[in-house]
Amino acid sequence: MGVLLRLGLVILGVCSVAHAQSAYGVYEFAGTEFGGDGQPATRAPLVQPQGIAVDRDGSIVFADAGDHRVRRFLPNGFVSSVAGDGIAGPGMRLRTPYGVAAAPNRDIYVADLGNARVVRVAPDGSRQEFGGFQQPRNVAVDPNGVVYVSDFGANTVYKLGLDGSLKSVTAEPLRSPAGLTCDSAGVLYVADSGNQRVIALKNGAIRTVLKDFGAVTSIAVDGLGKLYAAGGDRVAVVAPSGEVTILMTEADEVALDIHGSLIAVARKQIRTYSPGGVTVLAGNAGIAYTGDGRPRDEWRFLHPTATIRDSAGNLYIADTGTGRVRRIDPEGNLSTLVASLGEPGYFAFDLKNRLYFSDSKSGSVYRIELDGTSKLFSRGSGTKPFVRPLGLAFDKGGRLYVADTGNAMLRRIDPDGFVSTIAGGGTSTKDGFGTSIALESPVGIAVDGGNTVWFTEAGRLRKMGFDGRVVTLPNIPLVDPRGLHLDSQGRLLVADAGANRVLRVDTDGTWEILADTLNGPTDAWQEADGSILVADSGSNRIRRLAKLQVAPVEQSPLRVIGVVVPGGVVELESDQAFPSPASRVWFGDAPAEVLSAAATRIVVKVPEALPAGWTEVRVEDWAVAPVEIVASARIENEDGSINSSEHPASRTGWVTVRMPGSGSVVTAEIASLEVPVVSVNDSGGQLTIVLQLPGGFLPSGRSELLLWVDGKKAPSPLNIMIR
Repeated sequence: MGVLLRLGLVILGVCSVAHAQSAYGVYEFAGTEFGGDGQPATRAPLVQPQGIAVDRDGSIVFADAGDHRVRRFLPNGFVSSVAGDGIAGPGMRLRTPYGVAAAPNRDIYVADLGNARVVRVAPDGSRQEFGGFQQPRNVAVDPNGVVYVSDFGANTVYKLGLDGSLKSVTAEPLRSPAGLTCDSAGVLYVADSGNQRVIALKNGAIRTVLKDFGAVTSIAVDGLGKLYAAGGDRVAVVAPSGEVTILMTEADEVALDIHGSLIAVARKQIRTYSPGGVTVLAGNAGIAYTGDGRPRDEWRFLHPTATIRDSAGNLYIADTGTGRVRRIDPEGNLSTLVASLGEPGYFAFDLKNRLYFSDSKSGSVYRIELDGTSKLFSRGSGTKPFVRPLGLAFDKGGRLYVADTGNAMLRRIDPDGFVSTIAGGGTSTKDGFGTSIALESPVGIAVDGGNTVWFTEAGRLRKMGFDGRVVTLPNIPLVDPRGLHLDSQGRLLVADAGANRVLRVDTDGTWEILADTLNGPTDAWQEADGSILVADSGSNRIRRLAKLQVAPVEQSPLRVIGVVVPGGVVELESDQAFPSPASRVWFGDAPAEVLSAAATRIVVKVPEALPAGWTEVRVEDWAVAPVEIVASARIENEDGSINSSEHPASRTGWVTVRMPGSGSVVTAEIASLEVPVVSVNDSGGQLTIVLQLPGGFLPSGRSELLLWVDGKKAPSPLNIMIR
């Protein structure tokens, strides 16, 4: 069956004689990009803080490469975001930013390494991008505003012109240059990390300042000409005379504040060092990806791999990137059940309802007892230890099957602890019997009621019968299938990380795509209500797939006009007459207030308490149509931040409006002022509108942004904050 969704042509599968197509919506369940903006900086979750710079007002700007943001520590002790929103990407987002520099005019330059560019962010939030780099690692600005960029991949340091031109500053070959800094006289210092030295450049001449201190990646110079070089567990201080002293101080990155005190990155924190001791300015390594005991909108995960729920309603999450097993209890509280692991992978319950999980880094399988304590269960046999074990599954006889990924084998652990190899180790990857064939990195594993063992590997779904024969299910389009589970009807749920989708496969080989807009899903687990929880590893989220109970659009005369916001106003139109002017309208199970009605048009107020996501709008029992409820249409500032009172837009700056709908001609207005429309993109029912805000008389604070799409006014105006 096929379903075309109004407010966007959402294709949820690809038709084929081999499979059916299902309409499933993708919803947020757990995990956010919470960054702590507007809160004390010591509560800010930092993932991989890197380059540091000190702005003229005394605030400290630093890059969080692992969280794809540039942050600012304010003199009042709070933290804010300068650029990036926690999601890696091009355009207004960042991807693994490393170095930052503050120019005399307060422009911030960012070495956006993952996007191979340098980004300039002006005080008003406007941006400029410079390309032509391979791996821009660090950036520095001298007292005259000249910008220098170290290119780790090109083994050179460039002078960056205002027109984007690049000029190498030295003909002498460098090796993986990293940290840069300039002194008050305009001398450029370079951490030539591959050559394990720090050099000074002036008028083309090179002078070695520090050598034999290791691969220095960060340097700073104070007003007296003393150079500081970060060495991880120590800092070298080089006096103008050349004398070197060592500070036994942890520092991965260094800078100097406006008072000359040393600032450093250490243990995922921004710290300052003074004769009085060490002060943590920003970052809390303990909450970087936890959110334990915090509100749901502050929960963070790092590459979650798998989920499973017990009979008491506790949900367990293998939070692989943090080395933890996390738990969400039935009351909705998040906690850490097991910490200090290597890389927890997949789960399984035994016949006594004890939870087992694999740890691919240590090559182990652990068991969590009913009292919550964990203990080592198995590391494989003495002659063949596990290597990166992942998928786990029990059969009805209590035997545990292990996808021994690193050994390219399927292993079985009997109740007495004996470990045997049941498949893999042979020479050919073709179908065959047990240990006579070769496997290719098996990951997911499931055992059905007939003791057939199903497993995923290298773009294939395979099964091993009671006779030991391994057979590949043909014509299933898999790229990098990983997690594998059986649903309540014995069908297989396959999380295909390589294709960003979840499939459901029947045992006869027919298949259907449940969702294909995910980001590296590694596991899919069916809940009791039929919905499916997905460990969407690439987005650091747990997502829920729920079936859309809607009639195909081709069978419904009902159309929804406008952005559907809780408490907002939308129009319902039809080519046929409604049953009566007094027709009642529901959004899901919530009744809507009818504001006005005509023969083919009804204006309604959307119920206030609707959750975001897809539902259906129904007029009496006459017609039904799918509709997406959005918390609000999204307005992004020029730096990629979401427009809000904490992140207002700048006059004359650009904003991007993202909203459901279709159209090509857009006009906009704020405070009776026409807003120039830069571009309109209709990507299958999702409008992306770029606007340039007017200057002059545009009021600051909150204003209404009015939009007309193809001549029709959006019924619900958007609120925009102006600086």
